[in-house]
Amino acid sequence: VAFSRDGKRMASASTKETILWDVTSHPRRLATLQHGVGYSGTLAFSPKDSLLAVATVDNLLVLYDVSKPHEKAVLSHDYSSQASEPRLLTAVAFSADGNILAAGRSDGVIDLWDLPLHRKRSPLQGHTGLINGMAFSPDGRSMATASWDMTVRLWNVATQESIHRYIGHRARVTSVAFSPDGTKLASSAVDEIKVWDAKHWEEEFTMLPTTSAGRNALTFYPDGNLRQFMYSADQRTISLLDFAQRKRAVSFRGDRSCSPALSPDGKTLVTGTSDGKIVLWDVPARRQTTPIEVETRLDPNGRTGTIDALAFASDGKMVAVACGDPAIISLWGTHSRQRLWISPKHTNPVLSLAFSPDAKMLAAANWSGKVRLWDLTNKSEAAEWLAHIGMAGSIAFSPDGKTLATGGQDKTVRLWNVSTKREVCAFRDFKREIDSVAFSLDGKSLAVLSHDKQIRLYHTPSFVEADE
Repeated sequence: VAFSRDGKRMASASTKETILWDVTSHPRRLATLQHGVGYSGTLAFSPKDSLLAVATVDNLLVLYDVSKPHEKAVLSHDYSSQASEPRLLTAVAFSADGNILAAGRSDGVIDLWDLPLHRKRSPLQGHTGLINGMAFSPDGRSMATASWDMTVRLWNVATQESIHRYIGHRARVTSVAFSPDGTKLASSAVDEIKVWDAKHWEEEFTMLPTTSAGRNALTFYPDGNLRQFMYSADQRTISLLDFAQRKRAVSFRGDRSCSPALSPDGKTLVTGTSDGKIVLWDVPARRQTTPIEVETRLDPNGRTGTIDALAFASDGKMVAVACGDPAIISLWGTHSRQRLWISPKHTNPVLSLAFSPDAKMLAAANWSGKVRLWDLTNKSEAAEWLAHIGMAGSIAFSPDGKTLATGGQDKTVRLWNVSTKREVCAFRDFKREIDSVAFSLDGKSLAVLSHDKQIRLYHTPSFVEADE
């Protein structure tokens, strides 16, 4: 996936096709391009968003005019034909002014193209492994390349000479990024992240990732900070790397019981544990509080259970917790750390919780497919109904609090009128169970993630799928 610089367009790709989307207030498919892509880095928008570069699975480097996506220019046909082994295109990147397009190859060579003349320069040679990432410096004078040969190279774009070879990584280098002022260069491998002085070619510091699972993504923020936000599904680890302080800013680790929840202001993180505890993390202070023993404090018999679902109220002052089988639902004050309320009635195990925007209602979706609403003002149950056949795994309120969306094991998404508790509409065209539902901040769109890793976007209140 690649986004345009202005955030109005997105390109998504598979090995079969590349789709150009309008992702403004009314998302829609703009065009389906003929070729899919190969590696994950082989899509890029030009800085002025006028062009989309695509390196295709059939080894073509293609430029599409974003305003006229069916008009294209094929820059080269010869990446496979003139070599004993196929030279696959593995990465593309535009210079800051959009006048140069770089294409990295599986044989470690980088091709440069002058735009808009579509004139190919002499290739950059030096790497001995696949090019996995590339980045131009902000002034466009230098380019950094990351390779499977475990090195990073810095190139002079004008002379096409290798200025420096950064060594020190112990594994394949997967990505590179310049700081906004161009003085720092970050490189990421599976086993570590290094930050280099781009002017003096010296390593400044190394940060170890919190987990080896997945690929590290590097982003320099406008304030100059390097950030990494990583969530490991196996280890339940979240890390934030702070470039300014040259260290991992904060690392939060729960366990396998449930996903964490972040407060709306981003200052507090809550994680659940498999032994019935919740941990509140102070993100700015980079510290955790003493775990709250939710389960053992609720059950007079001291029964231990897992934390199955968590949710923050919109003001961040309350967190809802569901744990155990049968489930116990409770509210806790994030500052007082005291229990504010406990559900008077046990239910089946709860899979998802959601507060209404005004925090006056709490919705719970459970294993039996039922949805239960609690009136938090009166501390009483407001309603309960069967929403899905099988488990109801995800639930969300619309921003105005008038609609409730639920997703279930029965491969459907249903929208409910909160006042009448009646079904407004249902989406049944999914092939797998629903993992997550979420409304946009303006309430005009509903995003749905199904278990086959497909994301669909629907317009509300018309409920028309966005790409139709």
